[in-house]
Amino acid sequence: MTIQKRLFLNYSDRRPDISSSTLKKLQDWFRGQKEVDCSFIEGLKDDSRRGSTELAEMCHRKNERYRRKKERTASLKELEFTLHGEGYEYIAEVDEAGRGALAGPVTASAVILPEEMELPGVDDSKKLSQKKRKKLC
Repeated sequence: MTIQKRLFLNYSDRRPDISSSTLKKLQDWFRGQKEVDCSFIEGLKDDSRRGSTELAEMCHRKNERYRRKKERTASLKELEFTLHGEGYEYIAEVDEAGRGALAGPVTASAVILPEEMELPGVDDSKKLSQKKRKKLC
């Protein structure tokens, strides 16, 4: 099962040819990417279709968001590494959701994960769509 899934993912991750693909196909492929190769963005900019230029800008913005997210994650990991080096054995990640104590109910949680564990996509619950939260769950 795992091998079949990887083969499918490799096939779906293959970059489509810009000139022979419809804009819809390019957009569908783009939605499934975390980050887009710069040469692909340049190829979109060189394409004569108006929608290609707009998609290139979307790719650029997506890359910027992904870069900032990676920097934030690296910064948090560095902080955890420092704290572990100072002797702290357990470090809890905390999140809360709700309107606040004066406006209504609040739910809070704290999770302690193994030091080497990474959960891509996990973020502040308010920054995640309901669909993304369900997928991560």
